[in-house]
Amino acid sequence: MMQRCYAALDLPMGATFDDAKKAYRDLVSVWHPDRISTKNPRLQRKAEERLKEINSAYQLLSSYYRSSGKMPFPSPSGESAAFAETAEQHSPGAGIRPKRRFAGILLIFAVVLAGTGFYYYHKLQQIDLGHRVAREMLELSEAHVREVITNLAVGKSVETTAPEEAPAVSERPRPLPVIKMEVLEPEEREIDSTPSDGNGDGARIQDHLVAIDKLIDQAESFLVAGQYSESLAAYESALVLVTESSILPDAERRSRKALIESGMACDEITYGARGYVYYRHRWVSPEVYRKEFVTYRGQKRHFKDMIEPLSQVVDAEVAATLVRRYPGQTLHKKMVTCLDVELIEKSSSSSRFRALYGWEVWTFNGRDRGQLVVAVTYFPESNQWRIGKITDP
Repeated sequence: MMQRCYAALDLPMGATFDDAKKAYRDLVSVWHPDRISTKNPRLQRKAEERLKEINSAYQLLSSYYRSSGKMPFPSPSGESAAFAETAEQHSPGAGIRPKRRFAGILLIFAVVLAGTGFYYYHKLQQIDLGHRVAREMLELSEAHVREVITNLAVGKSVETTAPEEAPAVSERPRPLPVIKMEVLEPEEREIDSTPSDGNGDGARIQDHLVAIDKLIDQAESFLVAGQYSESLAAYESALVLVTESSILPDAERRSRKALIESGMACDEITYGARGYVYYRHRWVSPEVYRKEFVTYRGQKRHFKDMIEPLSQVVDAEVAATLVRRYPGQTLHKKMVTCLDVELIEKSSSSSRFRALYGWEVWTFNGRDRGQLVVAVTYFPESNQWRIGKITDP
């Protein structure tokens, strides 16, 4: 194999590594496809194959030189490839290095596997604890839900209990599930049992509308008072009456349904008990919500969800920075990827981020890669981004 590398680079036996570098540069300058006319595709294909062969030979030769500290055929006496390979195999420590490397890989794999198992075991414990807490709190809140349903059915105002005291710092608040309230008016059951005529249908429709409007008013009152779970339950109960009632006119049904859906829409966020927030299929604690959620286009978003809009603004500036890093050189290909975003500081007027970018470019001399850190500020009032300093990490 080393003899083929020497033949591909036109190197004589006994050549030094500096000779190999010079031969590689000369051959690349001769066989680079950009130096071949586009009018001769056959010659271009031949040049591409020759260049691949040259690059492969130089990489193998470089790897051998870095690992052994010498060239495969340092003596100009013309030793055969078989003799060189035999000497390498019988040299002291030739088979120890791969064994040690394999043992290190096995150790790293075992550590990663153990860490992954511990992580998922911890997550499963948290999920099981959350389910048990949800079941217990659901059982405790059934009596209160029945009282709210009774008061709404008879048209009384709901007497809400005083808010619970804030838990101690050491006590972690537990999220409560959103409770769906199903309300069936007593008046409706009595009216349905009477024979229907023209006047009876009008009275039944009016009673349905009054019950729905009461639930909507209660939901709006809960929403203003910050009792989000009760507000959502009242809205859902009103929506059940609207969708399951068969006597409401279409116009009244559409208007009430639109009013209920507009009240329930809350920026993809459902508020739960003790300040918990249900965002993108997971419960978020009040501490995390206040710390890691920022305003974007008038809506609350987790700062990790800002990677996509941030990339649309920053990618072009990072690509321009890479062009400036290689003055006078042609970048045949460049790749820019946003790896991670960190929230540095946020306020009502702005949010400051630190974005970590990975880049990779192909030039005439080869391939190069690295990382960049970009300071970015977002202003929610004007929906504008400001790109700050771009540095190496």
